[in-house]
Amino acid sequence: MNKDTPNGRIISYCPISSDMERAADECFLAYKALNEQLEKFYATIPEGFSVKSFYGKGDCVIIDTETSIQDQQKYWEENS
Repeated sequence: MNKDTPNGRIISYCPISSDMERAADECFLAYKALNEQLEKFYATIPEGFSVKSFYGKGDCVIIDTETSIQDQQKYWEENS
């Protein structure tokens, strides 16, 4: 079942209640706002560095060198 809201689309295998629709629409707005803020944040990070990850409840961010992040990704690809 699909349901379009003013700010997004719900794709669901269960019935979509009006409460679910309203809550999902609020989430769509929150994600849009978050993504806009993340773009602004990422633009402030110096060249050669990148966000490794956000942790916890989103209250901790680790910024590392791009090469370190790539090396760690390569390690996990090879050892998973």
